[in-house]
Amino acid sequence: LHKAIRRQRQMCIRDRENFVRLQKAWDSGDYNSLGDFTTDELFIELTHSLRERGAAKQISEVINLDAKLLGIAKMADANEHVAVVEFKGAMKIEGEFEEVRERWVLARKDDDSSGWLLAGIEQVTA
Repeated sequence: LHKAIRRQRQMCIRDRENFVRLQKAWDSGDYNSLGDFTTDELFIELTHSLRERGAAKQISEVINLDAKLLGIAKMADANEHVAVVEFKGAMKIEGEFEEVRERWVLARKDDDSSGWLLAGIEQVTA
């Protein structure tokens, strides 16, 4: 039980770090960094959104952020595990405070060919 709790905490710490990394990559339009920890499908979505934004850079800062692992499931038909992490906190985007409430879907192949990759982002409304 203690090992499982420790693994959950480690995963939440890593996910928080990845949230900050993703935000920095998004702000600067860094396609390479986005591709490092997203699935191919999500990478395509994100790059399309960045192209629509154009050359404009964004400035953001994570003020506080909590990550909570909601669950992990084995996807029998896809030979992978899927995890859902919920983030709550606050950010400053272009100097304006914004509440953060997101759920991330992470996927990891059972053959250990990759680590956990971000497969989807859901904005949570009240």
